[in-house]
Amino acid sequence: MITVSMINEVEHTLDVKFPEDFVKIIIEHNGAGPNPAVFNVKSTSKIFGYLYSFHAADSNFILEVHQAIKCMLPEKVIAIANTAGGDFICYDFSETDPALVYA
Repeated sequence: MITVSMINEVEHTLDVKFPEDFVKIIIEHNGAGPNPAVFNVKSTSKIFGYLYSFHAADSNFILEVHQAIKCMLPEKVIAIANTAGGDFICYDFSETDPALVYA
């Protein structure tokens, strides 16, 4: 079970504030993937992998993933999920209102 305090700890470590709707999804579906698992990026379809976990004991813990891939992403871009092809679904926190981006 994921708690608000676990999410707050991740936010504090990353110096970000996740949108409320995302926090609600994490609390309800931590580590899960959507159904259907296909989404469109421009003119191509991608297969959603899974949301990164906010539980430190999980192998896909968001802070561990962030440490492993932060050199591949622009500053203030935080991966929140992956795709079956190894790409990332991220929030871009460089603006006041974070936007979802595909990297």
